[in-house]
Amino acid sequence: MTSLTTRSNLQLSLDLDWPRPRSWSRLEPGVVGHQAVELVLPGFDRRDLGRLIVLAEVGDRFASGVVNLDEAIEFAVDRARSGRLCAETSLDIYAGIWRRFARYARNAGGVTTVAGVSREGIATRFMVAPLVGGAGPSSRTVELRGTALRFLFRILRDVGLSDHDPLLDVVSPQREPRAVRPLTTREVELCRSAAPGTLVATREPAAWALMETGASTAEIGNVRHGHLNLDAALVRVGLDTLVDRTIPLSPWAVTHLRRLDGASWEWVLVGSSSSTGNGRRTRATELVRIVMIRAGVWRAREVTARSVTAWAGRRVLEETGSIEAAARRLGYGSLDATAALVGHRWNEH
Repeated sequence: MTSLTTRSNLQLSLDLDWPRPRSWSRLEPGVVGHQAVELVLPGFDRRDLGRLIVLAEVGDRFASGVVNLDEAIEFAVDRARSGRLCAETSLDIYAGIWRRFARYARNAGGVTTVAGVSREGIATRFMVAPLVGGAGPSSRTVELRGTALRFLFRILRDVGLSDHDPLLDVVSPQREPRAVRPLTTREVELCRSAAPGTLVATREPAAWALMETGASTAEIGNVRHGHLNLDAALVRVGLDTLVDRTIPLSPWAVTHLRRLDGASWEWVLVGSSSSTGNGRRTRATELVRIVMIRAGVWRAREVTARSVTAWAGRRVLEETGSIEAAARRLGYGSLDATAALVGHRWNEH
């Protein structure tokens, strides 16, 4: 056995007893012939080669031995994306948290290296750090920050940039479910009146029209003009969530969605064609929130964007008497979850 040392001091062991390389030559018109060497390595597959390439890249990028936290995070983003270590929408969320963590570590603790994170306990403090406005983070935010940081350090440990999980002994708090109530019909009417903020606004009315169907903000953010059938008052949703279904539009919705006539088949109704799935969901939620604030119902107790979805499901339940029909409308696979959202009590039926 012998070892080859790269300029980054990465040690790769090669067995001199391997079969000798095969060589071949090729001549092409107008091109100087060249010779290539093919190395046949028994028991060595593409995954091993891919890992060696990644390790070589790590060695070159961090040859100094001091791993800067910002640089390590950008490497982790590239590694997660190229290696498809998680869904693209999840990576967008994680990358944002990682970069905020790097800023927090630098500003709150003067930590700028990966080694300093483990030494100073900055990761634990970041999990419970206040939000931008000064409010304390919810249990869901604390849990999400912890999940993101564990994923980051798993990537870094895998390539030798870290030898420790700074959250190894930290237990995330139990998530506290937020109570949500369905909107009342009166509140829905107020929101319909408030949706067209101006005579030319189309995004906010479109967002509200689609939310009234019972689709989620994640689903309406991906609805394109080609998914509408306004003559039949129907819209197709759920292609992105694998709960593909065609659901009816209200007369109010049809009226306002007709203002989009002439848009291309691929036109995204409430988001941006260039944004990711998570970006579209965020944009859809923001548009619905704007409508509810304008209507004066956002500050009402237990009201969120999901209150619109709950209203739609409750309306189906009242019209059909079937919790199964409500679940189908919402795209829910659980009758218990549907019942909890729309306020259905099993013992009363």
